[in-house]
Amino acid sequence: MIKIESEQIPLGEKDLGIRLLTQALVIEVSDRVEFTADSLLKTTRKTNDKIDLVRWKLYVTSGLRKTGFQTLPKLALADTWSYLEKVQDYYQEKSIQNSINDSIIDRVNLINVERIRNIARKNLSEKQFLALEELVINHNKSYTLNNGNKPYYKSLKSDFEAYLNATDSASIKTVGTLSEVVSDLTNRMDYASVLASKQLKWNTELLLIENGLDSLTVDSLKTNINRKLEKLIIIAENSPEKLDSVLINFKNEIIPLFDKLNYTFDSSVSTLVNERHMWDSIFARERNAYYTIYLKERESIKSEIKTISDKAVNDTMGHIRKIINDVFIYLLLIIILILFIPFGLGYFFGKKINGKK
Repeated sequence: MIKIESEQIPLGEKDLGIRLLTQALVIEVSDRVEFTADSLLKTTRKTNDKIDLVRWKLYVTSGLRKTGFQTLPKLALADTWSYLEKVQDYYQEKSIQNSINDSIIDRVNLINVERIRNIARKNLSEKQFLALEELVINHNKSYTLNNGNKPYYKSLKSDFEAYLNATDSASIKTVGTLSEVVSDLTNRMDYASVLASKQLKWNTELLLIENGLDSLTVDSLKTNINRKLEKLIIIAENSPEKLDSVLINFKNEIIPLFDKLNYTFDSSVSTLVNERHMWDSIFARERNAYYTIYLKERESIKSEIKTISDKAVNDTMGHIRKIINDVFIYLLLIIILILFIPFGLGYFFGKKINGKK
């Protein structure tokens, strides 16, 4: 049986562990922040506080999607650690200006940072951990998280190579075997697909709150319109002569409300279209990366099959040549036995008989 093995270098045990633990933590942190924010939204009445809570969900999850599922496990760990530290610092500074639910948000952010630090401490040597901690601290001083009320994260990838050279330069030589790469891609796409629908909902929710059209406001708006319609019907029944002026007033009051609703829904649809284009580009990029790996592996296997085939042919021809040589020798021996031994015996016995005479 011929066994074909492509030249794939698997991730080390620690690197694979770091990848899986970091991705699991991303999901854990996303769920924790979402649950906490949703719980606080149920008890919050101020518009600004609601906006901050929805943005908190968007900040954390959108950033973790970029940091936690990178190809290099240690870079994903470092970027995730850096981002969670940055989120914690940002909300600690923000809590000075706004006290609503600050202690709960700060506590959740602190738990998230402690969890990623524990993963780093348990899976890195003391030298690697201290070097990475220093890298994270210095990097977070170089930029601001909030950029026009949108989450902004600057990856420390450019500084990461220096960290590897100082601690563990061998870890960048492989991203894993094909099965490990495909598994990583699957985890990344699973998380992205779940998060896409949630972020669309949160962006719509944020847009409604910013325009004063959250769920409570929509209910009150509906009640207000119903009350105006009932008033209009009463006037139409009791004072028909006033109906024209009442209709004009009703029109002037209703049209701005529906214009605002139309603007809100148009903005939501626009956000949905932009999100879909973004995910289309992400999936296309990931699909191209997968096909590139697949084609590379296929070429490697084809090369190995050719090498094995050539070796098998050469070995077979060598055996055939050896068999032919052996057969030739045996045939030569048989010819010697058949031709020369009888003549030799005849010559020997004839000479012996002539000697006696």
